[in-house]
Amino acid sequence: GYFISGDISTEIFRDDCEFTDPTNSVSSLAKYQKALTILFDPDQSFVELVQPLEITKNDGRRDITGRIKSGGVLKLPWSPRISSYESTIKWKVDEDGLIESQIQQWSISASQALRETFTLSF
Repeated sequence: GYFISGDISTEIFRDDCEFTDPTNSVSSLAKYQKALTILFDPDQSFVELVQPLEITKNDGRRDITGRIKSGGVLKLPWSPRISSYESTIKWKVDEDGLIESQIQQWSISASQALRETFTLSF
């Protein structure tokens, strides 16, 4: 999954798409993609869909919601390991069929995620 690899299908997102999670918010597809490529080590990390995607329609727009489980090792010199956690993700699709926002909520707190980022792995 692109959350680990950064290999995102750019053609389905608006260039000014807003990406929000409990620790960060970015309003640029290029910046988000770059951040993903330097975050997780794809060889030591995983992401899996744990709940089928659900599509809802609202005033000509669509929302897509899914649940994933992920974890692994960050690409930092001390190789911190992020414990397995679940995320609920909502993608909001505009009238042109492009994703205009992606909002993540985690099963762990933002402070726990940050704490694990700065914990040495052995």
